[in-house]
Amino acid sequence: MGKSDADTLLGRLLGLAAQLPLTLTPAVDVAERALDLSGTLRHPLVDCLYLALAWSTNAGLVTADRKLAEAAARSGLPGLVRIGTAA
Repeated sequence: MGKSDADTLLGRLLGLAAQLPLTLTPAVDVAERALDLSGTLRHPLVDCLYLALAWSTNAGLVTADRKLAEAAARSGLPGLVRIGTAA
């Protein structure tokens, strides 16, 4: 795929994304909770950012990361993380 095709595809994807009911949340808004979770769960910070975002927005989190789901469950967050599988 050439740069022109990639740019066209990216433009289409961004156009589709603009039609979705998305809310952007800066990582800094959930960073403190993510750091706490990372230390408590002994799990990588990048994964805990997703967990902290789900927590702060009262949303679920679907993950195929069994270690994250098990750590969250041990820490009292069993309803927040749901195991998914890759398609």
